[in-house]
Amino acid sequence: MEDAAFGVPGALNERRASAPSTTRAAAWERALGARWPIVLGAYLVLAVALAALMPLRDIDLPMHLAIGEWIARHHAVPFTEPLAWTRWGAPYYAYSWLAQVTAYGALAVVGPVGVHLMYAAIVAAAVVAVMLFGRLEGWRPWPTLLAAVLHFVVLTRVTPSMRPQVALWALVPLAWVGAAWLRRSRGATGPLATLFVVSALAANTHLLFPLTGVPVLVLLANPPAERRRALWGVVAVGAGWLCSPYGFVWPEVFRLNFAPNPLFRYPSPIMEYRPGFVGSMWVGVFLAALPW
Repeated sequence: MEDAAFGVPGALNERRASAPSTTRAAAWERALGARWPIVLGAYLVLAVALAALMPLRDIDLPMHLAIGEWIARHHAVPFTEPLAWTRWGAPYYAYSWLAQVTAYGALAVVGPVGVHLMYAAIVAAAVVAVMLFGRLEGWRPWPTLLAAVLHFVVLTRVTPSMRPQVALWALVPLAWVGAAWLRRSRGATGPLATLFVVSALAANTHLLFPLTGVPVLVLLANPPAERRRALWGVVAVGAGWLCSPYGFVWPEVFRLNFAPNPLFRYPSPIMEYRPGFVGSMWVGVFLAALPW
């Protein structure tokens, strides 16, 4: 029997289905004991507590909060520079507007504690997303826990404060969850809805949102019987990317943010950014030999 909407044999989907929940529960019980749900809950609470204690020391955070306040007050996102007088009227796209408005709202309602809790909630979602992916892929308990712990450690080391890109640490694994669900599930409504929502949230959070499209592109390498489902996944992700105030000007947004910049041109026109001793190789040789 075939899925009428996607033409995928039902028997194939059944063979690809996840192991029974009782088998998974037994594996977790063998690994962590009879009270394994409590143990997992304790791990998650510990991760949330550690994330909430991270200092709000990122130098970009005041800018994100200021843009969030501007959007909240004007009930619109900017298309021209709203704050900096040095480029007043120049194109400006607040592609992280959702994270910025949420952070400003947390600060306005709860105070700095609200921003701490927002960061902790995103970290918790990132850990849970990795564990969900491991569950869908049939990973054993200890590799699943190890992947979740490593994800937490790298996240809190690379982005140890509230920045919009923190959300990608949760949204990208959730995109992989949606793709794995689409590949293994007999139905398609739930996985496609997941891919759409995740890609829409990413497109309103950070400019690296195309990372959420990688999982469905990987699905295109599957056998032809499943490729039609993958194409629907591509459509769901693409539709999510367009659900942004900048959805129809993404080329301009990317062009503005990745165009050649004086700061990265060599040699920089800004004197303070020019490396020293660039004109004399012998100076470098002398300095390298001097300690000896």
